[in-house]
Amino acid sequence: MHETATLYGVSEQTMYRLLGQQGKPRAVTKRSDRGTPRVLPKAHLDRYLELIAAVKLRTSNRKGRHMSTREAIRLLEDYGLETAEGFVQAPHGVLKTATVNRYLKKWGLDWRTLRREPPAVRFQADHSNELWQFDISPSDLKQLKTPAWIDEAKGQPTLMLYSVVDDCSGVAYQEYHCTYGESVEAALQFLFHAMTPKTDAHFPFCGRPACLYTDNGPVARSRVFQQVMRYLNIEVRTHLPRDADGRHTTARAKGKPDPFHELTFPSALDAKRAIADHLGMPLAKLSPDQLATLNALLAETLAKTLVWDHVRRHLAPFYRGKTMLSDVMEHFGLTKSLRQVDDFETEHHRQLLTDLKVAIHEGGIIAVTGIVGSGKTVLLGRMQEQLRQEG
Repeated sequence: MHETATLYGVSEQTMYRLLGQQGKPRAVTKRSDRGTPRVLPKAHLDRYLELIAAVKLRTSNRKGRHMSTREAIRLLEDYGLETAEGFVQAPHGVLKTATVNRYLKKWGLDWRTLRREPPAVRFQADHSNELWQFDISPSDLKQLKTPAWIDEAKGQPTLMLYSVVDDCSGVAYQEYHCTYGESVEAALQFLFHAMTPKTDAHFPFCGRPACLYTDNGPVARSRVFQQVMRYLNIEVRTHLPRDADGRHTTARAKGKPDPFHELTFPSALDAKRAIADHLGMPLAKLSPDQLATLNALLAETLAKTLVWDHVRRHLAPFYRGKTMLSDVMEHFGLTKSLRQVDDFETEHHRQLLTDLKVAIHEGGIIAVTGIVGSGKTVLLGRMQEQLRQEG
C-alpha cells in the first residue's frame, strides 16, 4: 500500500479511503442440495409428478380445460391410481401445490410443455427409387370433347393426369388417361410405363420403387392394386391422419406431383416458376412484349385457369415437345397434341354459371353437385374470379 501511494503521490489514508468506496464482491453461496427435493426422494417425487401430469392431460378437453394441480394431488392422496406397475398412492400432507407446480415446470411436465406440438416428421429418400409419390388428379388445363365410346350409364369420362415423382431426385413422370374416375387398370398401366426403360436416353426414369406413397383413394384401397404391389414387393403407404403413428408426416414441397391442383398460385413468383417449368425454358428467353404482357396479367390475377389460358394462347410455340402417348391418341382418334386444343365448354356450363351468379347475389345456401370430373372445381374457381373482378 505504501509503494502504491508513493507511486501516485498520495497518502496511505487516501488509498484506504478510495478502496473503501469501491463495491466489494459478495461471495455467492448456495445450498449443497439446491435443486434436489427434500420432502421426498427424487425417484418417488418423479413418479408422483408423472402421475399428476398424466391426470391433468387425461382430463383435458378441446378447450384446454383440465383438472387443477390441487385436485390431482387430492385424488392421488385420497384414492390413489392404478398403473401398469401396480397401485400407487401418495402419503397425505407431503405434496404441496407450490412444490409440485415448481418441479413440474422445472422437469418439463407442466401443462404448456405437455401440450406443445411435436416437430413435423419429414421423410426423404436417400437414393433414387426408394420412394415414389403417386398422385391422380383431374386435368384442369385440358379437356376432351365427347368420345364415341362413352357409356351413358356411367356418365361423362374424365381426363386424368397420372403422376409419379421420385422423392430423392425430384424427377417426375406423367401421363394422361381418360377414365371414369380413378381407374385401377389405368393406374397399373401407368406404373408399368413408369417402371419400363424409356427410349429417351436423357430421361433415365425407370426401375421398381421400394415404396409408393399416395392418398387414400379408390386405387390405394383396391384389393387388385394391393395384391399387384405385394407381388412386386412394393410397400404402399397412404396419408396418415394427424393422431396416427406417423404424426404430422408430410411430403416435401418438391415432391408434390400435381402443380395444377390449386385454384390460384400463392404468388407471382410461383406462377412464373410453374410457367417456366411448363415451357421448359427460362422466361428471360421470351420477347419483351410477351414478358410485359405476362407480368401485367400476373399483377391483375393469379387464377390458374386464366394464367394457363394466356400461356396456351400466346406462348404455344414455346411448349415443350412432350405429347400424349401415341396409343392414347390413336385410341381417341386424335390428330394433334392437346396443347393445341381449347378448353371444352358447353352452353349448359355457361347457363349454369349465369344462374349461380344470380343465386349468389340473392343469398342463401347453394349446393353444386355432379359426378367426378364434371367440372365443379373449375366452375367454382371461375365463379370466384368473376365475382372478385366485379367487386
